[in-house]
Amino acid sequence: MSNFALHGAAILADGVWLDDHALLIEDGKIGAITPADNLPAALTIERLNGGYLLPGFIDTQVNGGGGVLFNDQPTAKGIASIAAAHRAHDLAIRLRLPREDVVEDAVELA
Repeated sequence: MSNFALHGAAILADGVWLDDHALLIEDGKIGAITPADNLPAALTIERLNGGYLLPGFIDTQVNGGGGVLFNDQPTAKGIASIAAAHRAHDLAIRLRLPREDVVEDAVELA
């Protein structure tokens, strides 16, 4: 696996946003975060042109959390409870929301 760097996005590390830094990928894993000026000239750099890099695991199939099942409580309050439970474990989640009114209520709570 090749080594490369991701540069051009703000990086969240230890609760601090770092600008003009790069995320080094070494053998498929995060190796380090370094100021962009310290990148080796021969290293492949993927330019990101903005955005954010932050730690976390994204669970793309969530049915509930914190004792709440989405099918049993498809409300903005239920979504907020599920999100809070996953957030406590540094997880980002994706819920499919088939009902537009639930989506609108959840946005108002956010």
